[in-house]
Amino acid sequence: MEEEARRWRRRLGVAEALELMKQAGLSVLLLASLLLVREGRSQAPGLQWGAYTGNTQESARDFAIKLGKTPPWQMIFVNVADGFPRGFAGNLAIFLEIPVDDDAILDGSQDADLKFFAQGASKYPGQIILALNEEVNGNSNIWSGTVRGNTPAKAIAAFQHEENIIKPVAPNIKFAYSVNHRSVPDSAGNSLTSYYPGDKFVDVVGVSGSNLGTETWDQVFGSALQTLGQYHKPLWILSEATVQNKAQFIANTFAGAKKYHLAGFLYFNQNGGDGDWLLDVSAMATLRRLAE
Repeated sequence: MEEEARRWRRRLGVAEALELMKQAGLSVLLLASLLLVREGRSQAPGLQWGAYTGNTQESARDFAIKLGKTPPWQMIFVNVADGFPRGFAGNLAIFLEIPVDDDAILDGSQDADLKFFAQGASKYPGQIILALNEEVNGNSNIWSGTVRGNTPAKAIAAFQHEENIIKPVAPNIKFAYSVNHRSVPDSAGNSLTSYYPGDKFVDVVGVSGSNLGTETWDQVFGSALQTLGQYHKPLWILSEATVQNKAQFIANTFAGAKKYHLAGFLYFNQNGGDGDWLLDVSAMATLRRLAE
């Protein structure tokens, strides 16, 4: 039966093949599933994907040319004082950076910038995922949960405050709760779940992580994804990267997407402080093949 469906597909387009098979009395539901699944396709159903390519539309175009395919999503970083970015097209995963501690968020001093950002976002035709307080369980940012007098209670209140300013102006935005795959420091009060602002405020749950040379994809993300699955929200890898075995890491991303029922992933295609994270030719070919 499967081989027969393939012969129909090779000879005709999908729609034409379905119609003739229907006239022939064949099982359309069964054969439609065979027609619509390409041999060798490994992408999880509905899996979204994209990349950080350098924070400009030009860098995104260069990446698409090298890949031979345009990613459905582009990841960028935006300072709230700069407003909503101009000149972009397509779907955007934005890490909104507000370079102040939680107290400065809560005192309203950033509200004007948040409203200005939201006004620009409200007019954007593509989809937007907005990550607030990115990697809050780390210790490298001024908004990190354990620095500058920040606490989980303050971080939660800051997230809610930011969203309460943005959402009424830009209801088209999906808000993401963003954590690092491992907490720094690794303590009960700084866990992956310590800063969750509540289901009412979260549309997407995301995690970031990288392989610095010794870990598999599942070792980087498996434990975090199991933990974050408790929220029953769309799960994203909001940033991933690897310094070696890049083609295998990309292949494992698609396998992991099926295992953990991911909604999407974003690859951080830049040189980082911990090494070269740029996808090589083999990894590009793997991504191109599996993203079909």
